[in-house]
Amino acid sequence: MRSLLNEYEDIRWGPIPIEKIRDSFVFDKEYPIKSNIAYNFQYLEYIDKQLSDLKLTSVITNMLYKTYVITAMSIIEAIFYLVLKTNNLLDKDCWINVNKYVSNSTSKEGVTTRVISQMQEKIDEYEKRINFDYLISKIEKKNLLRLNSFRFSMLDYLRELRNKVHIYILKNSKDTDYNSFNRLDYLSTKAILHSVLLQENVTKISHRDYIDKYFENILRDWYEENDKTKIISDEKE
Repeated sequence: MRSLLNEYEDIRWGPIPIEKIRDSFVFDKEYPIKSNIAYNFQYLEYIDKQLSDLKLTSVITNMLYKTYVITAMSIIEAIFYLVLKTNNLLDKDCWINVNKYVSNSTSKEGVTTRVISQMQEKIDEYEKRINFDYLISKIEKKNLLRLNSFRFSMLDYLRELRNKVHIYILKNSKDTDYNSFNRLDYLSTKAILHSVLLQENVTKISHRDYIDKYFENILRDWYEENDKTKIISDEKE
């Protein structure tokens, strides 16, 4: 019985160890964020496992693509934050709003106006609240990563796609999750994540064996899917 159990344990699937992922990053003193990146990377592996091993409906497949995009983009967002923080390029402030004063409205020549005054208090310096768009723009403007304009345009597209985490926001009646996510989006996200992880100011060259293994053939798969999508699009036209 014991030998059978050991044999089963040997063939079970397992993700890349958390320590291996976490220790591959160059950032010092950022254990919690590096840990979160590692946890989410393992989850990406699990999504891949479901896509490759399970018999899924098209709806479930597209929802897994959506989950992959959202999770991978959150990893990239965290990495961009750490790159800016390491280079001391995050915007900071030392003022907070404490009181707001609103005057009575007045009307003149059919136009109604009012005055709003904001009182602020000075405190210790803190990092200003930021978003993914800010991170992407600043990384590109400061040329902190060796990513070309095509990859930055892909990042902008995938960032917009990630916003579909808000399932009630629709552009039109056909703007559903099922229609919005596909295999090319999944592979594009994977390719961008690969490019980001290979940056010398993101991961250590000596610790990239798991990256090479996980992303094996990603560019080939992306080009094949991209060509296939173009053919289908041309046929529809």
